[in-house]
Parts: sequence; C-alpha cells; structure tokens
Amino acid sequence: MDTLWVLMFFVVWAGMWYWVVKNRGSWPLWFGHIAGIAAGFIVAFVIYMIVRGLTPGEPTAPASAPTASSVKAPEAKNTDSTNNGELLGFVAHAPASHSSGPDSPLLPSDSERYPRLSTPLLASTLESGWKSEYAKLRSGADMAKGNNGPLANLICRSVAKTTLRFPESAIFDDLEYYRYDSFKAQTYSVVNRISGQNMQGTQVNLGFDCAVQFVSGNGVNDDQWRLLELNMRGQQSLRPPSGSALDEDLPVYVAKKHDNPTPSADSGLLNNYRDAILSSRSETAFVEKMDTQQRAAHVQLRKNIAGVPDANKRLLAFLMCQPFVHSALQIPESALFADSKSLTSQRYKDQIYTSANFMKVKNSAGNYVGYRFECTLQASPDKTDGNDDWKLLDLRFEQNGN
Repeated sequence: MDTLWVLMFFVVWAGMWYWVVKNRGSWPLWFGHIAGIAAGFIVAFVIYMIVRGLTPGEPTAPASAPTASSVKAPEAKNTDSTNNGELLGFVAHAPASHSSGPDSPLLPSDSERYPRLSTPLLASTLESGWKSEYAKLRSGADMAKGNNGPLANLICRSVAKTTLRFPESAIFDDLEYYRYDSFKAQTYSVVNRISGQNMQGTQVNLGFDCAVQFVSGNGVNDDQWRLLELNMRGQQSLRPPSGSALDEDLPVYVAKKHDNPTPSADSGLLNNYRDAILSSRSETAFVEKMDTQQRAAHVQLRKNIAGVPDANKRLLAFLMCQPFVHSALQIPESALFADSKSLTSQRYKDQIYTSANFMKVKNSAGNYVGYRFECTLQASPDKTDGNDDWKLLDLRFEQNGN
C-alpha cells in the first residue's frame, strides 16, 4: 500500500508539472519548469495526505506521546482479542443504513448530524465531565503500546450520543453491559447501552457497537481518534438479563457468624466499624446527594422496575451499599471501587441482596490498601415516593493486598 501511495505522489507531481509548463502562456520555458516543479510538489503532497488520511491503516503514535505510568485507573479492564498472545487486527462490518420513525430515538442514518465513518473524533469536543475523566486517564496512558479502552469508551459514548434526536436525553447503562475489546494499532471495539427520547417523548433503550482508533495527539486538547464502525442495535430493554424472579424460587438468607478479626497495622477500616455505622439508610436521602447524571441513572433504574411485582433490585442494592461501605472507612473520600465486571450479586427471599466487589482505600499513613467487601441489605416495601429504606444485615471486608 505504501508503494502505491508513493507512485500516486509522483504521478500527480509529474502531471501537474506538465500542465503548468503547457499552460505557461507568455512565460519563459525555464520559468514554467520551475513553477511546475513547485506547484506539482505542493498539489501531490496535499493529495497524498488526504488519501492516506482517508485510508484505514495502522497509525504510528507520535514520539511526543506520554510514556506509560504505573498508575492505572480501576476501570481499565477488558477482554483482549488475542491470537497466541498477540492482538488481532480489527475487521469492520459493512455499515448498514436505517430510517428513523417517530418511535425511534435515533436520527436517520442519512442525516447530516449522524456521525460518518473515518470522521476525526477530537477529545477536546467531549462534554466537560467526560473531558475531565479523559484527561485523568490520559495522564497515565501509553498511546503507543498501552491498553486504552477506557479512553475509547469515552469517545464512543460521545459518538453514540450524537446519533440521538435529542442528545440531552441520553442515559448510559455502564453498570451492567459495558465492555470493550482491544485490537492492533490502538483500535478498540466498545459495546454499551444507551437510551434516549423519541419524537413522542418516550425514553427508548438501545444497544450499540462502536469501534475507534487512536490516530495522534498529545493530550485532551489535540487527541484525535478515527471512527471505524458504529452500529446502533435497535430497541432493547435495560433491565438485567435475569429479570425478576418469584420470591418462592429464591434461597433463604442465612447470616454468617462474625469472626471480628484483629485489624492489621495498615488497615484502612475503622476499628469496630460495625458499631459505628448506621443500621439502615433512606434511599431518598442518598439520591438527594447524587449529581445530575447519577440521579438520571437512578431514575432509569427505578423506571425499569416500576409496576413489576417483587422486582429484582440488585443494582439498586449495590448502589445503596456504597454509603454503608464509606461509613466503615478511615478516609471515605479516598475509596476507589473496581469496575462493575468484578461485581457479584446474590438475591434471597424477602428482598435481601448480597453484593460483593473489590476496592482500594487509603489508610492513616496515606497508603492504598486493597479489599474485597460483601454487603448484605434488605429493602423495605416501597414508600410513597417510590424509594425504599435499606437495612444493613451484614458488612465484611477481606484485605487482599491489591
């Protein structure tokens, strides 16, 4: 391919040179040759750069890109596409066009606002919240050899949002379905879920596949990505695949015996934390402390289970575990939770849920300590505002050294 591009360059150069000499008018022949050489080179170079930029390839990361850092974001986890330990090359599916009726939240694929493949995607155009998250992840990224799927996810979220008729109505469902795969040449395929309003004002749920490739840049102000694939996969439910279960089919919760282990010297937990934390918490009070995006996600979770008898509230239970976990920590604001793919959850009779995940938190010396925690909560019957009170049945931590 490189040989063809070089050959094209010289053909265009020679052609432009000949054209200038032939159409020099009253100019001397020697002047025509000089002008032809200069004009031919400029035109050939411009066409060469345009054609190469539009042709998918394996871009080389700039020499000024930051080196890898030992600091890794807890969200950086993926399922690499490998072949004998080496990343595979990404192969895009054929793009499909679609119309968009009033019941769809999507723009028609022939709309001028609908993103085009190979379109330059600039990190500087991300929303302020996403831009700050991008800058944080980018500061420790190796854009030549590192795994940068979380950065690609932020770019893909922005792309997916622009496919909606009403982008401001977008709600993402990262907790349950988000994942990404890594390919050669800093290419990533992201799978996620999004919902948006249609022309009738109804919130409709969608899935999407998005593939992007890092092209060049030195940070959030000039990073450039290329959109290789975008497939909006139709109307889908955001409810967990397991749905709701009949209460009589669920196991009975049996409380575990507390062993009250002696805290280690580097513990990030409060001594006798079980005596210090509240035994129950109001979901309404917790929601009031959320930011706008978190509240929107909470509204969507509640909407998905509204009117469902004995609904599965495991995602809400996991969210409500967080204030209980924070209450057991010496420095709550330092807590970093692992991404949702390491989350496990067990539902029991009587709206009891046990959520388990990994986290790290600073101890009194300012050093991070890793834990696996298990949190068991019971939801009371819905109150008049549609939210629950959550009773803490058990909270335990296991220090894992990570």
